[in-house]
Amino acid sequence: MNGNIKLDGITPEQLAKAGAYLERSGVTGFSGDSGSVSGDCFKAEYSYDPATGVLVVEPAELPHAFRSAPEGAVAPAFSTLVQRVLTGLPGKYGVYDYVIPTINNQGDQLLTYSSSDASNGTIDITNTKIAVGTSLQAFEADSSKLSGTGVGGSCTYTMVDGQTTLVITYFLNTIYTHTFTVGIQGGNPSNYTWTIDNKDPSLDGYTYLTPTVNLKRA
Repeated sequence: MNGNIKLDGITPEQLAKAGAYLERSGVTGFSGDSGSVSGDCFKAEYSYDPATGVLVVEPAELPHAFRSAPEGAVAPAFSTLVQRVLTGLPGKYGVYDYVIPTINNQGDQLLTYSSSDASNGTIDITNTKIAVGTSLQAFEADSSKLSGTGVGGSCTYTMVDGQTTLVITYFLNTIYTHTFTVGIQGGNPSNYTWTIDNKDPSLDGYTYLTPTVNLKRA
């Protein structure tokens, strides 16, 4: 990748969060409004003007995920990745695949997290309880650092009756290989219906699968 990327409208708070993210990811050299940062497979110069909100990043070495991409796609993908780190979706250093589902609970029972199994990568439960009439992120599942095997597993929420469960299974390994399924099991599965919105992953520097499960009473 030649040249630099320029981002407008960046706040000092966002830059500080980016610095904390880099530190957690093992990238050193962040020093306020300008500096040179480096990690295992990443090096860049950056400068920030708090008066104008302009951040300029000039990468010297890109993460592995970008090295096989077509030349014309690298700059916009890297720019989007930096924006995600500053303002939006997770972008952990060297973690390429993320599954971040939302459950829209329009059924008639509270959903309570009961179990999960991360067969590939890790899973972090964001909300252990999803009340009726609410729409909340359920969990974030990430591939392992510098892994090419993707992220996969399952997560189960149980209804108040203690028998009926909502089971999510997922797998994501780049934009080309992915599955996301939902099932109602146990006591009263016929009492509920569900749909899934946004089932296709997006490539924004890293790969994100951000579906919404809409649960309703049948």
